[in-house]
Amino acid sequence: MSDAARNVRLFLLVVMLVNAIGLVTYFSVPESHPVRDLLEDEDGLIENLSAGAFCLAFLCGAALLLRGVHRRFDRRWTVLVTVLGLMGFLDEVSYGERLFDLKIPMLAKIKLDAAHDLIDWVYYEGPLVVARNRGLYLLGLVAAILLAAVALIRLRRPLRELACERRNYPLYVLMLFFVGFLAGAITIDLGILDPWSEELPIVEELFELSAGIALVFSNYIVYRTSEGP
Repeated sequence: MSDAARNVRLFLLVVMLVNAIGLVTYFSVPESHPVRDLLEDEDGLIENLSAGAFCLAFLCGAALLLRGVHRRFDRRWTVLVTVLGLMGFLDEVSYGERLFDLKIPMLAKIKLDAAHDLIDWVYYEGPLVVARNRGLYLLGLVAAILLAAVALIRLRRPLRELACERRNYPLYVLMLFFVGFLAGAITIDLGILDPWSEELPIVEELFELSAGIALVFSNYIVYRTSEGP
């Protein structure tokens, strides 16, 4: 087994432990216990850890780029992870909202204290906008599909080469987990799963933390790869 594959397994172990510790701690205390608020509230412990993980991913990625990454794929991947780390850190504008007395804007009664709140706006207000501008929406959808098709046709050869290189698979796996954790967090934030459980905010926070950890491990794999022969 390669070092990269072992690092993916280590990532899975770390994520499972973090989620298990968070959930066990949360559900082992009464509902009114302050520990629950500490874990799931805005500016709470897990949100601080999430912000720290994304910030660490950004700083490590920037350090790798300044140090120099030889393989072109690794260099481009590190740029992607660095940007995602910075976006993840800045995403929670509410992080420090009360500390700095920030005034968060509202859009259609939705508080824009994070970039993913734009997805909330699209989910709740999008159908109304589409209904009022159906022709424009269909035109935009057709244009987007055509642009995506042209891009895939033009990039099919380099995409095929990247997909076939087994050396990249561990990074693909980590990015898949990153996207999956963020998708789960956004789904919970939209309230789609509320009828099944009222205890989902803690899961959302843990998913966001897990996504940040995935980026950190992605940087570590690139670092270890660049150190190899």
